[in-house]
Amino acid sequence: MAAANTDKFKKAKRRFSTTIGVGGFTAGATTLPLTSTSGLDTDTAITLVIEPGGINEEVITGVVSGSNIINCVRGKEGTTDATHTAGAAVSMYFTETHWDDAMTGILVSHNQDGTHATDSIITSNITNSAVTTAKIADTAITSAKITANAVTKATTIFNEVAAAVWTNSTTTFSDITNWTGGSITTSGGDVIFHIEFTYYRATSGYTSDFRIVIGSTNYPSNAGWRQYTNELSSHKMNVRTILVSGLPAGTYTVKMQGANVSGGTVNTDAEDRLRVTAVEYIK
Repeated sequence: MAAANTDKFKKAKRRFSTTIGVGGFTAGATTLPLTSTSGLDTDTAITLVIEPGGINEEVITGVVSGSNIINCVRGKEGTTDATHTAGAAVSMYFTETHWDDAMTGILVSHNQDGTHATDSIITSNITNSAVTTAKIADTAITSAKITANAVTKATTIFNEVAAAVWTNSTTTFSDITNWTGGSITTSGGDVIFHIEFTYYRATSGYTSDFRIVIGSTNYPSNAGWRQYTNELSSHKMNVRTILVSGLPAGTYTVKMQGANVSGGTVNTDAEDRLRVTAVEYIK
């Protein structure tokens, strides 16, 4: 970080002493020419006293640039922004500015007893992977410290569950055998259900409907999602993602249902599989 005249932590040079260079230092000017800047630090601002002990004593803070102090803040510590002639003495002392600025900088992130202040550590100041699970106390993470929707919890409801023989030749939805025993417990909020399953038709060129039932509510709430196949007895993969908004806290049964829309039957057998994963946004 480049030095700036607003730096709170400023370095110093023991027994630094020089004079004002050619042209002097007029009132209101922000560039102070010096006869020498040897030994002065350039990575922080510095504070100098011009004509120390005299009637024109002035405290300034600025940044070293070559043989000049630039971006000077004039008349600090109750002194007067005055004109100083070439050859006037310039020295460095540990002044009120050094002390007060250092304390102000420290107190940004510390209490008076030296402990870290509340919220003094922010996300942008934490190196990636610096905080590990082992370093986090069990009681340190509370609901109040978690941003809404910042943490998700994934729950596997069905995982490669085989179907049994099931068939439906009507447009009325019925439970798909073996795919009715799942459940989810949620703390309430928005939940995404990701569904993967297979099925087949005994006749080709016809349409089926499917839906997931959570508790007593159907999703989608209309006729379900519609699938058309033109392949006879070929097991087809079906993938759907459904957002359930504002699901109240509680435990819900989960099951799959299917219906025949047109022609023949829609079926599953022991070769078919179901996977359902719920991703819950924790409020």
